[in-house]
Order: sequence, then C-alpha cells, then structure tokens
Amino acid sequence: MSELDLSPDVLVVGGGIAGALAAVRAKEKGARVILVHRPGGGTAASSGALDCGDELYGLTPGPGVDALDRGGRWRRGVELLAARQPRHPFSRVGDKGRERLREALALCKQVAQRGGLELVERDDGQNHLVATQLGTVKRAALVQKSQQLDLAALEPDATVAIVDPLDLANFGARPVAHLLGFIASMSARKVTFTTLGVERALPSNALAGSTVHDDALAMARALDDEGKRAAFCEALRNALRRAARPAHHLLMPPILGVDKHVAVVNDIERAVGRPVKELLALPPSAPGARLARALLKGAKERGVVVVEGAARAANVQGRRVASVTVEGQQLTAELTPRSVVLASGRFLSGGVVRDQVAREPLFSLPVTADGRPLDDGFIGLFTGEVPEAEHAIFRAGVAVDANLAPIDRRGAALFENLVCAGSVVEGWDPARDGAAGGVAALTGLLAGEGAALIAGFSRSGPVARAG
Repeated sequence: MSELDLSPDVLVVGGGIAGALAAVRAKEKGARVILVHRPGGGTAASSGALDCGDELYGLTPGPGVDALDRGGRWRRGVELLAARQPRHPFSRVGDKGRERLREALALCKQVAQRGGLELVERDDGQNHLVATQLGTVKRAALVQKSQQLDLAALEPDATVAIVDPLDLANFGARPVAHLLGFIASMSARKVTFTTLGVERALPSNALAGSTVHDDALAMARALDDEGKRAAFCEALRNALRRAARPAHHLLMPPILGVDKHVAVVNDIERAVGRPVKELLALPPSAPGARLARALLKGAKERGVVVVEGAARAANVQGRRVASVTVEGQQLTAELTPRSVVLASGRFLSGGVVRDQVAREPLFSLPVTADGRPLDDGFIGLFTGEVPEAEHAIFRAGVAVDANLAPIDRRGAALFENLVCAGSVVEGWDPARDGAAGGVAALTGLLAGEGAALIAGFSRSGPVARAG
C-alpha cells in the first residue's frame, strides 16, 4: 500500500456492479483508476442475476398472460419502464444512453469472466425465466451459468426436483415446490415440481451450538471445502437412488460454492450424472457474493487498483472534489483524483443515511424521492397507505442530470468532477422495477466514461487536461 498512487485520474467509490464497471471503463479509456470498496453491499446481497426490464411487470397471470412466459425482449421492458417513470435512470440518460445497455451487459460478462464467473444471456434478446428461493419466478437478462434453468424453455411434461438438504436451515423445498407448481398451473406449459430430500452429510458445528448451517451462504462456503463437498455428493447420490419419481432437472438452493464455485458445480454434476442448477438467492447470497468477488477480481485483471477500505471524508473546494480520504486496515491516505465516481449504494451499504437529516454522507449531497427533498421530514410522507403500495422512500437517492452529475433542487450540477452510478441515484426502486442489474451496469458504464472524460480522456485516448 505504500506504493499507492495518491493522485489517480479517476477514483471510484463502491465495488458493486456499477463501481466495478465504471472503474474498468475508465481504465479502458486510458485513465489510472483506483477503486475503493467495503465488503458487502447490494451486489453481494443480490440474487446473482442481472435483471434489466420485464415487459410483463405488474401484470396478473391469466388468459392473456402465461405465468411461465419470459416476457418478450428485455429491451422492450426497458423502454416501457423509461416511458412510465420519467425520473428513472433509464429515462434520465435518454434514448442514446439506453441504447448502450447491451454494451454494458457485454462488459459485465467480460469482467466477470476474467474473475472466473460465467454469465449467460439468450441469443434472441429475451429474458431468462428462472425460479427463486421464495418459490417465485424472475425474468433476467443475464444469469450465472449455475442458475440457467429457463422454465420457459423446458421440454413438455418436464419434472423439476427441488433439492432439500437437511444440512441447511431456513430452507424448505416443499413450499418452494408448491408455489412453483401453483405458478405452473396458470401456464400452458406442463411442468411438475417435486422435492428431493438429502440426509445430513456435513459435520455439525458443535462449538457454535448448531447442527445445521444457518443459511445458504454458510453452506455454500462449507461446500468450498473438498472433503465436505465429497460427503454431500455421496448423500445426494443416495437420495437420487431412493427417489420414488425420477426428475429431469435438479434445482438446488443457492449453495454451489463461493470461492470454489466451479469445482463445486463440476463435482456435484459428476456425482449425479446430470446438470445441476440453483435457485436465485435471498440475502445472504452465495451467488451475489461470487458475483461481487468476480467483478472485483476481473477489474484487477484489467489494471484497476482495488483497495478494500472506506472513503471517510472529502475535501471540497468550490465546485470540485479536491481530495478524498480513504481508510483501510493497513491504509490511511488522502487521494487527489481528477474525477470521482460515486457508486456507494443506498441504504444497505451506507451510501444514503438519515441521521436527523437524510443525506449522502461523503459529499453531503441532498437526498430526494420523486423530486421531493427528504431532509428531516416525516418518513410517512414518503410511504404508501398499504404495504403493497409503491413507496417513494425506496426510490430515494441523489438526483442527477443526463450526465449522471449530482444536481441541486434547481437542476444545476453541484460538482464539476463528480458523477454517480448505481443505486445511489434517485428515481428507481431496485426491488420493484425489475431492472436493478441493468441500471447498475448502464450507469456504471456511462459514469466511467464521464469520469474519464473529465479527467482528460476521450473515447479515442488522452486529450488535453483541464485544471
């Protein structure tokens, strides 16, 4: 860390999808880039798939809507979302910005691949239709290869077995199979969902007073161990031998490893003699953790300097960010970047806080929801009257212009050398819009280019620098 460049061209704050892609794109333009991140955050807690747009979002399955329809092309869903929500980032960046979403997804695939994780998209531009740990279905443009059981592409009369390891607490295959079966009953596709119980095979954690793993992430980390993995494979083989009804496909809870993901998948598939896929995850998420890990590793492979730590303070001079103080376990440094990408997330990762007044903590940027400042207002003014309402508080963040620069209440840019990306940006609800991965990828790509341009790098390479 003593050799850390204290004056990078671009500093990226945040290491999720948006931050990693912003850093890589700025690096591709020729900039010297430092990315600072803290463990956790939205990407690490995500399902591990990237959703962009769902043409069927909000529609009720019935005669006109097949419950197992993949919803057309995700690009159509993006356009509908932009038209429906004028403050949404997809609307904010305009037609030309949205046209670059496929490029952003391609970059995400490339960076994750360099980090050892394969992301898969359909050749026809349509969504994958994949099952979740809740027993629901989700439409996503990119999924991890281990999640690629597309329910809309299954053969007629297919049987899918939900694997139920007794080593895993807080997961029940039976309700998942029942819910998916109910969804399938509203479809013309005849898909049957069953369960496959697997006896305990992993050693108990006697010191912690636990005989099972508390969540899927804990079991995924256990399966990174070769010995524990071999024991689980044997138990899974035994379960298949005893199964009363053969299954065409096996769907695991999201436990297929984190650091040794490829080895876990290969060993289990060899053991059962067929492809094995996993459900989309809930937090804490093994697929999310492996996606976050792969993107950071891929960014390093592309030449980005990645620092684990936190951006603690910023020195602002006029309308420019002059410096940012970064602290880590073995590092305290004041960096003087030419430009900054703020991709620090929202509530989960601390990119937006409310300590008397709602604000973005690093640069004290104002926080708005649907164009209204939160300030110290009553939170009930930003929530709906019933739980299923679209609550404005979940769209809260930093308002930006078309160039992703933070703006004040009059719409004027607050800083000359600061751009935002990801969920810190106001105007969208990652949990409801069906576009979380797409917004993160697109705003990351555009913010990285914008930051590189501010720092003196054009699309074709370095240009005369200002300041």
